[in-house]
Amino acid sequence: MIKALWFLTKLSLIIGAAVWLGTRKGSVDMDIMGYSLTIQAGAFLLTLFLAFFILFFVYRIVRAIFHAPKALASYREKDRRKKGYRALTRGLVAIAVGDSKRATHFSRQTKSYLNGENGLPVLLEAQAARLRGEEGLAQNKFELLMKDKDAAFLGIRGLLKSAIDEGNMALALDYARRAQELHPNQEWILRTTYDLEIRNGLWSDALETGKRALKIGALSEQKAISDRIAIHLMRYDYETENGDPAIAIKQLKQAYRLNNYFVPTVTRLATYYINHSKHRKATKIIEQAWTHNPHPDLADLWMMLAPEKQNKKLKWSEKLVALNPDSAESQIAAARAAMDMNLWGEAKAYLTVAEKIHPSARVFRQRAIVEQNSTQNDDAIHNLMEKAANALPDKKWVCRQTGLTYDSWSAIAMPHESFNTIIWDYPGARTLEQKAASFIDQKNTLMIDPAA
Repeated sequence: MIKALWFLTKLSLIIGAAVWLGTRKGSVDMDIMGYSLTIQAGAFLLTLFLAFFILFFVYRIVRAIFHAPKALASYREKDRRKKGYRALTRGLVAIAVGDSKRATHFSRQTKSYLNGENGLPVLLEAQAARLRGEEGLAQNKFELLMKDKDAAFLGIRGLLKSAIDEGNMALALDYARRAQELHPNQEWILRTTYDLEIRNGLWSDALETGKRALKIGALSEQKAISDRIAIHLMRYDYETENGDPAIAIKQLKQAYRLNNYFVPTVTRLATYYINHSKHRKATKIIEQAWTHNPHPDLADLWMMLAPEKQNKKLKWSEKLVALNPDSAESQIAAARAAMDMNLWGEAKAYLTVAEKIHPSARVFRQRAIVEQNSTQNDDAIHNLMEKAANALPDKKWVCRQTGLTYDSWSAIAMPHESFNTIIWDYPGARTLEQKAASFIDQKNTLMIDPAA
């Protein structure tokens, strides 16, 4: 619409100018080769105006004839590039759906139409080669991309993924760090570098990278702190067994400062204090942890700190009940102390409260032991053992990635060697949030992957 209006405006201006020139009054006298001519001024000006347009039109035609080969070549080049990028798009889609045949077909078309271009065309060749299982060719293509200044990142990215898929974590880390040099603030690169440093056991490097990743939002604060605690505890365990005790306790205290309620940290620090006859410090940190995170391991350590006199042990265990009366663990700890003293009535009372709070299998088993040692009522014992078989499971140390259970917490979950995936939870009770987190953690963001 606008173009039509603009054309009519120009046409109106030309017609108006022609009319204006044609109506000019006066005459023009000319002597040409002995001939005298007198022309009306308006007709003379109009003739010049028309002659200008005719010459301009002829010039355009001649120019178009001379430039026709170049224009044709330009048109063909544009058409070729258009077809090339169409083939490139279709090839990348074929990669995404896992169609190796179509990916190879469009890769060849792209190479034919966009011959000599690096970047995405070479990336498509490499991806198609990987899809066909030709890792050597894919490697060569990614290395070719690395030689191109503008496409170097694509090459590093591809080689990084290949190294990870092959299980060569040392080489993958090298590529990740090179990618980080090109894009220092890219979140997925920092996250990948961080994960690879952990897999390679470079704990000091991982701590520094984790700080940077947290700063730019590549890691959540919760995960960053949890991972740092796991690294400090792992280094504590290693130094305790193989290294310098001074370094070990420094690592342990750093972990404790990050979270003084995390049970693996508290149990290690409390054990250290007990072994060094610092019972007050051990008592204090267990009390602090118990108010927020009651746990059987803490109860065991608490009873290690109990007075030697038998009649004082029950009162000592009752302190845990006072610290956290709404916890089943508090009631169970007191019941166990009563059972050790053969106070079956008191033990049954505590276990009854624990059952109301959380009727777990462990509570029913403990009650069965009490019945066996007090009333010896076979029907009651049988009934309690049936309840234990059908009750809620007891919490255990569970790998949230595989569901495997463990007797104790460890930074590395064996045999699959996942890092910081063991949590205190019910076996098989992975929540929807945990499943979603697991999917996000395992999702490959390095390259376009074929659909499974």
